[in-house]
Amino acid sequence: MSTYTNGRYLVEIIDQGFETSAVKNTPAFFLQFRVLQRYQGSALQDCPQFERTYRQYLANTQGLQILQRDLATLGVQFNDLTDLDLGSEQPVSLIGHRVDLTCTLELYQSREVERWGVTPRRAKLDLSAVKALGQQLPVRPRPASK
Repeated sequence: MSTYTNGRYLVEIIDQGFETSAVKNTPAFFLQFRVLQRYQGSALQDCPQFERTYRQYLANTQGLQILQRDLATLGVQFNDLTDLDLGSEQPVSLIGHRVDLTCTLELYQSREVERWGVTPRRAKLDLSAVKALGQQLPVRPRPASK
C-alpha cells in the first residue's frame, strides 16, 4: 500500500542527476525530493514527509521532449543534457527548489506503485479570449420550465 494518494503535492528537491534502470539499463534523469505538503483544493495540508523520486527515461527523443517539457513547466531551460549534471562547469541546479508534483497510483506487476510527475500548468484564457469564444459559440437561453 502506498503512503501517498493520487493528487498534487508541494515538494523540495534535494538531489538531481542521471542514472540507469536496473533491469533494462535505460538512462534516466532523476529528481530526488522530500514531500512537504499535500494540496486539498488550493490549500496545503500536512502529510507524511518522505523522500521520493521523479524519473524521466531517456531511451529516445520522445523521452527527451517530455523531460524538456516537464522542466520548462518548472521554469528550467537547458541547452544540453550535461547542463543538468551537477558535475558540469555551470550546472542548472534544481536543488532547494520547491515545486508542485503529482502522484498517480498505478498497478505494476500486480502491486500498487507511486508514479511522480510534473504538474502541468493550465493555459487559462483571458477575458478577451473568452469573449471571442462566446461570439463564435453564442449561448442560447434555455426555455423557461413550466
